[in-house]
Amino acid sequence: MRRTLAALSDIRQLQLTKAKANDKRLAEARDMYRAFDDALSGLRLDEAGMFD
Repeated sequence: MRRTLAALSDIRQLQLTKAKANDKRLAEARDMYRAFDDALSGLRLDEAGMFD
């Protein structure tokens, strides 16, 4: 599932880049897919980079 999300994230980033989306929109899309991946794995990193 993580590979699928990574592929979808890459595809979306390319779509937005081709559509000349601004940096804020690119970051929002990246963060959304990262949140999906985090939710599926159940692991979260704290501010120090350690697992919660």
